[in-house]
Amino acid sequence: MTPKPITAKGNRSKRRYWIGSDRRYDRYNRSLVNRIEDLMDPSFLMNWRNLLADNNRGKRGHPYRTPNAFITFLAKLRAMYSIPFRSLEGIARIFARITGITAVSYTSIFRRIRKIVPSIPNSQGKPVDCAIDSTGFKITIRGDYLGSKWKKARRGWSKLHAVISINEVSVMSFAITDEHVHDAKAGKELLKSVKKGSEGYLQTRVMIQSQYTIHSGRIQ
Repeated sequence: MTPKPITAKGNRSKRRYWIGSDRRYDRYNRSLVNRIEDLMDPSFLMNWRNLLADNNRGKRGHPYRTPNAFITFLAKLRAMYSIPFRSLEGIARIFARITGITAVSYTSIFRRIRKIVPSIPNSQGKPVDCAIDSTGFKITIRGDYLGSKWKKARRGWSKLHAVISINEVSVMSFAITDEHVHDAKAGKELLKSVKKGSEGYLQTRVMIQSQYTIHSGRIQ
């Protein structure tokens, strides 16, 4: 029996890269390359000393030997590829051998990643196309089978709600809640915070899923 050919209608994950019956291979390839270039920007290496001086300005106690930008770079690697902290120390040593920067231990990486404060860009009242969505995270490593077998109390899970700028691929606002907070309620508060951060006015198009009962258009 001859297998059926793959079509855009039968493969939803590839539909966005099709024009009629032709794959958009060039667009698909560029998206994979640009994804890593945007997330893994090593430009901090060019301004290492100035960044380090800014981080140590007004700091009490022992000064930092690595700037926050390098710790954020390692945090992105860990978030994307689930790299252990000891492996992050190995990556830092490789950078130290290549560029001459100061290496950092895995304990320092762990402490400083926990102190990272996310920065939210300001749209400054400009028109923005954004998307809003949420995802869940387990707060324990055990599976449902072990919890059922040993009668462990259910710990639930956490939800991350985020508003993303489609054109700039940046986070405009986010919130972390428990599993009992409805997406529509959290989404409404997020859009209010986006409006507050854009000087009271934001003309936007919002891409939402069915669980959000917020109409697209101007944020009132």
